[in-house]
Amino acid sequence: MNKIFDMKCYKYDAFPNFINHSNTFSYDYNRWGKIASYMYGQSSQNTLPGIGIINQASLIYQKNFNSYFNIKIGINAIKYHLPNLKQSGQSFGLLGSATYLPTEKLHISIFGCYTPNNIYNFNNSYYGTTIGYEFSERVGIEVGVQRYYDAQNGWKTVPIFIPYYKFEKFDLGIDIGGILYEIVRSIKDNKQQNKMLPMRLPPRN
Repeated sequence: MNKIFDMKCYKYDAFPNFINHSNTFSYDYNRWGKIASYMYGQSSQNTLPGIGIINQASLIYQKNFNSYFNIKIGINAIKYHLPNLKQSGQSFGLLGSATYLPTEKLHISIFGCYTPNNIYNFNNSYYGTTIGYEFSERVGIEVGVQRYYDAQNGWKTVPIFIPYYKFEKFDLGIDIGGILYEIVRSIKDNKQQNKMLPMRLPPRN
């Protein structure tokens, strides 16, 4: 995968409105860096005001075999302490990706993550594939499809559509595939409902 896709299994969908990204909690942190040859690490702590604290750590092995092929393999761990919910524990996930670059502007990626204990949706199981193309040195696009496991509804399939822009130090991209999918599905559902409505006969004179 390219820089647009962080190698992470975790997200905080269970408490999206409670994650604090300000500097109010000075003991929160987010660090990453190179540990050894081909090995990278990342760790963070996030406070959920009034709920608890979440600690996360990842260890990633990244190898570029040549200019055409590279892989990433890693493990992700979450430790949560939620005293107000009377819950404490940990969750683990295995993740990986492989990327093929037939040209300098085109790349094809497969990726996935597996977690045996999806608690509070901290760690997710998913897999998918994308195709990326760079129109210029700074502008590109990533499209594909992803299947992920929802604890309430089972496996779901969603499209990936990420236009991105490369700044000097980072890439900025927004996945609008889910939004486009919901718009198309809403239009389709409305058309089906209209077809099911009973036909009204014109009034008799």
